[in-house]
Amino acid sequence: MNKKSLVLLLFAFISPLFATAQCYTLVWSDEFGGSTLNAANWSYEVGAGGWGNNELQYYTNGANVQVSNGTLKILAKQEFFGGAGYTSSRIITRNKVDFRYGKFEARLKLPQGQGLWPAFWLMPTESAYGNWPRSGEIDIMELLGQNPAKAYGTIHTGDPNNTLHSYGSNYTLSSGTFANGFHIFTLEWTPTDVKWLIDGTVYFTKTNSEVLPWVFDKTFHILLNVAVGGNWPGAPDGTTVFPQTMEVDFVRIYHLLPDVQIQGATLVEPSSSAVYTLPNMTGTTYAWSGGTNATISSGQGTAQTAMAFGLAGNNTTLSATISNGCGTATPQYAVTVSPNQWSNPDFENDLSNWNSNAYNGGSASFAIITANPQQATKALCATVSSLGVDPWNVQLSRTPFNVTAGQSYTLSYWAKGDVASRPYNFSFINATNYTYYAGSSRTTTANWVKQTYTFTPSVSTSVLFTIDIGIQTGMYCFDNFVFGKTELVVPVELIDFQAIAKNKAVDIEWRVAQEIGLKNYEIQRSQEGISFETIGLVAVENRNANKKYIFEDIAPLTNIGFYRLKINEQDGVFSYSKIQSVKFANTHFDIFPNPTHDFIDIKNIENAKSLELFDQNGRLLRDFSNEKTNRLDLRDLPKGVYLLKVQTGGAFLVFKVVKM
Repeated sequence: MNKKSLVLLLFAFISPLFATAQCYTLVWSDEFGGSTLNAANWSYEVGAGGWGNNELQYYTNGANVQVSNGTLKILAKQEFFGGAGYTSSRIITRNKVDFRYGKFEARLKLPQGQGLWPAFWLMPTESAYGNWPRSGEIDIMELLGQNPAKAYGTIHTGDPNNTLHSYGSNYTLSSGTFANGFHIFTLEWTPTDVKWLIDGTVYFTKTNSEVLPWVFDKTFHILLNVAVGGNWPGAPDGTTVFPQTMEVDFVRIYHLLPDVQIQGATLVEPSSSAVYTLPNMTGTTYAWSGGTNATISSGQGTAQTAMAFGLAGNNTTLSATISNGCGTATPQYAVTVSPNQWSNPDFENDLSNWNSNAYNGGSASFAIITANPQQATKALCATVSSLGVDPWNVQLSRTPFNVTAGQSYTLSYWAKGDVASRPYNFSFINATNYTYYAGSSRTTTANWVKQTYTFTPSVSTSVLFTIDIGIQTGMYCFDNFVFGKTELVVPVELIDFQAIAKNKAVDIEWRVAQEIGLKNYEIQRSQEGISFETIGLVAVENRNANKKYIFEDIAPLTNIGFYRLKINEQDGVFSYSKIQSVKFANTHFDIFPNPTHDFIDIKNIENAKSLELFDQNGRLLRDFSNEKTNRLDLRDLPKGVYLLKVQTGGAFLVFKVVKM
């Protein structure tokens, strides 16, 4: 064991002995042992193009990274590659190491020289609140190489108009530079605040009431890079010596126990299994519980467990009791068990759980298509080329499933043909002796149409579902089957319907366990919770990969509002969600009109300590700090984009101003 590993191991065991109210437990680290970058932790971002800041480097796929003697080295070089005059590297942990909240720490030795811009920072893993800057950014450390004794910490967010709001500060060494030796850069991020430290000294703190809008309640990932040039540091000059290196001794993440989260699937199929994980923390015990509809298959007592889920429609809440020297916590995780009893109902796993047959003179090709499926990314189409003796000589069928006598079941699915009115039959038959129980004859149309059917079996048995298409040559397509107990097969099952107040806006968010025969959602708002008006319409297909919808309301400037969803079905029936109330957030500053021709008016300018206008290259054009005016005269400026910086104590806001 090397010296660094021994120190880390000892720290993990003894740190609880020195714990205060902020008792952190190590949940992940990369100590950069060995001779290569750990691909399980890091990926490369590759390319040139300025990276949004007019940077001058090309980020390579590993050529500018070395791992040796227990440290990672990111090298910035002066060389032509990929159309750029410099090369460097940018590595990220996205979708490999992603955490919400915690203490993020790195021990770094930084480069120096005009035009060098090293950074250790966090970005959202998913843009839940919109594209940058609306979903946030946290810069744990940035440094301008021409001033190697000063490091910066900044948090960025953006309002619904994509106006950038930045809050930051800096720390200057009393002697020496950050290029002379290693220093520890730390961020402590909780649900209520963000705190920056260097070598254990806190130099900047921001609370969720000061950062507007506060969007830092989602999962973020780590980035390490060395940029060359750009709007902020400027280009290298004759004094800059290459190559330059950012050396990384370690990167570590710690958690407060109440912030530790279970990770895994939120929507599962009945009678299926899924794996759920917690951080693997030294000196910690784990005790898992599957709730009302899941049992532990393996992994009890460890940081990772496999859960086996039971009946359709019986949702459950997983939990785990975790204990160590920092105390005990019981994180919980809600899991929706789909009411659909059929796995792979929409052919996303191709023909898994389905069988295709053509015999006794019948022939057809069965294909999974990706063009114009009814839902998600795939559907099944069968092209019948010749007919057999009977209609079932060309057939699509499900693997056997069980039904209960006297229980009502509902089937829904979508079908279409290459032309209208292609006939077909479907049947529920005994899986062993093929006794017919129920079924129907249907015809296709040229477009996707939903079909439904309800039946009650007289016996408890194993059943096959078959679709007989050996009636007419041509194409038949099917998608999105739902089969389950009639009382469970509802048009939509909402999960986590929320109204979240942001700066001058409210995000309406909801997820769905299923959607059957829906047309759209209407977002409705009320000032008093009684009389509602429709403020937006969201189509069913506009959900993301996690079946999550996000709608943004540019909220009126009132103190409170009420929201609900009107759920419209394709047959004209509608229903409502529960009502959510929310208090609207107030903004400290606002500018209008923007874009403008002549003047900019500023709301709450009396709270500003300084007010400066810059061009896009960072050159100061005007200093309005002493004028204390709420109207800025831009008539003599040319058309273009400018940056307005408002200083508020230790933080600053940056607004993008467009002059037309």
